[in-house]
Amino acid sequence: MSAAGVPSVDLALVKAGKTVGELTLAAEKQGDKMFIEELLVKGDLSGKLEYEGRTVEIESVDEIIGLLVDTSGARGPVWRGVRLRIVKN
Repeated sequence: MSAAGVPSVDLALVKAGKTVGELTLAAEKQGDKMFIEELLVKGDLSGKLEYEGRTVEIESVDEIIGLLVDTSGARGPVWRGVRLRIVKN
């Protein structure tokens, strides 16, 4: 996270070379699954995505927030509790 409260670009979900989601913290890997605490949606998150050289797919999302206002400012849409399946390492 940068000093301005904006996620760094290296913590991103990518599709077809474009950033479609920005993570506030690095994803936690657990076997063939990954967990993202909070994801700022920037584009189409359907289908296969790339994260740190791995191909992943979203399995579930716990919470979808249209506009989140907190100490970092206003941003959205934000997804919390995102579970991914690693398709290919």
